[in-house]
This record gives sequence, C-alpha cells and structure tokens, in this order.
Amino acid sequence: EKKLIHCQVVRIQEFNTSSGFEHEVAAKAVDKNVVREYREMLKKRGR
Repeated sequence: EKKLIHCQVVRIQEFNTSSGFEHEVAAKAVDKNVVREYREMLKKRGR
C-alpha cells in the first residue's frame, strides 16, 4: 500500500531593515498535483 502525504514547505528569509525585521517567503515546495493544476490554470488564462 502506498500512502501519499501532501505537505507544503515554506522557507522564510529575514531581512534586517531600519524599521526592524522583515520576512519574505522565499520558496515553497508542493506536490506534483499542485504544479500540474497551476500549469493548467496558466494555459487557460492565456486563451
């Protein structure tokens, strides 16, 4: 039996600015289904 675990990993970059610390999402790891859906959405948007 094969189990798939769907998870998202977010890497956050921290910047030291004059007003304090700023955080920015730098990378996001998703499963293949999310990537496939995103590509389909981009194809449909161009029509």
